[in-house]
Amino acid sequence: MFTEIAPGVFSFANRFVDGKCGIVVGKRCALAVDACYYPDEAQAMADFIRAQGRDPNRVALTHGHSDHVLGGLPAFAGAEVFAHTAAIATIRKQVPGWVVESGESQAQVEARLLWPTITFTDEVTLDLGGKHARLFRTPGHSADSACIYIEEDRVLFGGDTAVTGIVSPVGDGNAGELEPTLRRLAAMEIETLVPGHGAVLSGI
Repeated sequence: MFTEIAPGVFSFANRFVDGKCGIVVGKRCALAVDACYYPDEAQAMADFIRAQGRDPNRVALTHGHSDHVLGGLPAFAGAEVFAHTAAIATIRKQVPGWVVESGESQAQVEARLLWPTITFTDEVTLDLGGKHARLFRTPGHSADSACIYIEEDRVLFGGDTAVTGIVSPVGDGNAGELEPTLRRLAAMEIETLVPGHGAVLSGI
């Protein structure tokens, strides 16, 4: 389900643990935020972007865990994929488990993953045309975690850093890193939070 939370800014509810992805439609291009666990849901995102008159050729990853990257292909084949520099290592660390889970070879699994193509260390801002998406590092849930802030609308896509439906420092999380990250987010002007899991919060 797509919900417009600000003009041209949408949350997308997916079926992996009350998951949320996002889409931002600018005058020049669109940006998908994360790519789901299931390919049919990533395809729904790509189709939605096309329905807005844009090409599904830009994806920003909040981090490289399975429920944010595994669904990405073929829906976002050939897209520019923006992520923190540590995202590739985060994805690679999970490949052996995905090999066991799928019964495929390592080469087959790696060939169907949505790998980052453009990485950043601290932050980068994407001009979508009337919408500016600021991607910045927010460690704590994982080493590669990042949030996406839509400046004009004060919308934060929190990934699994700022969530309302799960406990954030799980798996390879680090609570010592997460605390200062959350303090930094709390000081920002945020009107709407789209978490990686849980309910969207507005008027915060």
